[in-house]
Amino acid sequence: MQSCPLENETQHYRPWRGFGPVTDGESLLFAVFENTRREEKSLTQKSFEDSHLRRIQLSVARAKYTTRKNFEKNIVTPALGSKGRLIGISRTTAGNLRSLKCYYKLNNGQTSSFRGLIVVDSVKERDFDSHATIGYCRDDEPPGIGTTQLGRSRAILRLNIVEAFSQITPIDDIIWPTGNDVLRSRVRYCFNRFFSANSLSTSG
Repeated sequence: MQSCPLENETQHYRPWRGFGPVTDGESLLFAVFENTRREEKSLTQKSFEDSHLRRIQLSVARAKYTTRKNFEKNIVTPALGSKGRLIGISRTTAGNLRSLKCYYKLNNGQTSSFRGLIVVDSVKERDFDSHATIGYCRDDEPPGIGTTQLGRSRAILRLNIVEAFSQITPIDDIIWPTGNDVLRSRVRYCFNRFFSANSLSTSG
């Protein structure tokens, strides 16, 4: 699978505080609120806003590194005023999302597939450390594609995102890591990052 440069290096504003780039096997949690567009226990194409995907700002939480306490503090509580109460959580893996394709008719008349989405460990100053974002994979889009074809292909892609996510489940059904689990993961990442940096400097 072709990778996007943003996925190859951590996008955490403080690299030593994060957990590194999102791996394909990671489970991702999408919070579903009262005001999230949906059909009962299922997400719809409108659950995933095109404007958020264009800016690589569709937010999810990295399940392995998110305790229930942090999820409620950083996602559920801040959303109460604008999005309403939490209805549940929908899950997928980063690999499922990265495998989704966009299809474009090229100048030679052939229709070819291109990678549709990227998943990035995007953490800005006011984000929580296990925050990640999903967006369109613009680096893999063929040049010269018109806006009509681009919009149509992305609309189909958003339908496929729906299929990639699970049914909405209650927050109590999620198996959450403990604070110690998350701490061990952070220490492991920092350890590996430190020795990787030292090995590169030594070999150079």
